[in-house]
Amino acid sequence: GFYGLLAAIFVLPGGAFAADNACQQQGLHIAEAEIRATPPKAPVTGGYLHIHNKGNMAQRLISVHADFSHHIELHEMKQQDGVMKMAPLPNGITIDAGEMIQLKPGGLHIMFMHLTEQLVPSQMQKVTLMFDGCGALPATFMVVKNPGNGDAHSASGTHKHQH
Repeated sequence: GFYGLLAAIFVLPGGAFAADNACQQQGLHIAEAEIRATPPKAPVTGGYLHIHNKGNMAQRLISVHADFSHHIELHEMKQQDGVMKMAPLPNGITIDAGEMIQLKPGGLHIMFMHLTEQLVPSQMQKVTLMFDGCGALPATFMVVKNPGNGDAHSASGTHKHQH
């Protein structure tokens, strides 16, 4: 009943990394979350991931937050007069119900700017994805040299070393 629901709200564990995240409850799942490794003092880098929306309503990724970057934008690569241009997405990225969106090199991606530290391969970095419907979805991104190749997940098919 109503009181049970109320009680459940108050016993939610503290901290943003609770398993019963509102976005996860609405069917959002993150996979292949990767950030391109940077040389020392590099100001920008790209982030890539797959967002599965297994829920029954569209979700919109509207912003991204991370401690290692002071300014983060959602971008797309698009052909303009035969030239690949990077364009910010002021309205975010919509993932329709039952759809999966891939952010990958050469396509949609997260642009991490004003980096505060060097991003070294095999580091795990916490990133918070903000959705307009369900709020914050914490994600752990792996820093890799060549994102989008599946190299963080061993392309050879030996999946014994789960990260």
